[in-house]
Amino acid sequence: MLLSRKILPALCLLGILGLAACDSSTEPLVPEPLSWSAALVPEAGATLTGSLSAQSSDTGFTSAIQVEDGAENAAFLWHVGEGAACDLEARIGDEADYPALETDENGTASAEATVAHVLDAEEAYHVVVLSADGHVLMACGELVSEE
Repeated sequence: MLLSRKILPALCLLGILGLAACDSSTEPLVPEPLSWSAALVPEAGATLTGSLSAQSSDTGFTSAIQVEDGAENAAFLWHVGEGAACDLEARIGDEADYPALETDENGTASAEATVAHVLDAEEAYHVVVLSADGHVLMACGELVSEE
């Protein structure tokens, strides 16, 4: 009886180790792609609204932004940043990663960016739209993971 109390746990441990050893996969663990979205809310008396969608992969993220209710033929800068607060200095990637938004006669514009930075589902991110000189916050939104 005493012998079986010692042998049974040892056999269970060997069985667990044997199952682990049978896993012959050599594929690295790659994070699942994540989808993100944000609604742009006007800031400081601005009228600019819009949305952003982003898809994160194991090498970075691609985002698409659309704005409306802007002035006709106006230019704006934009970027995705780290943190929930709309911090103008928290940009992910380089300024050159984000093409300028140039509104048409209806005050609408769109652009896409690909950035070599993986978005983490456990972290907070935001998107900002700035005046052409980059000093005035025109609109902001928090990215929300859709997964």
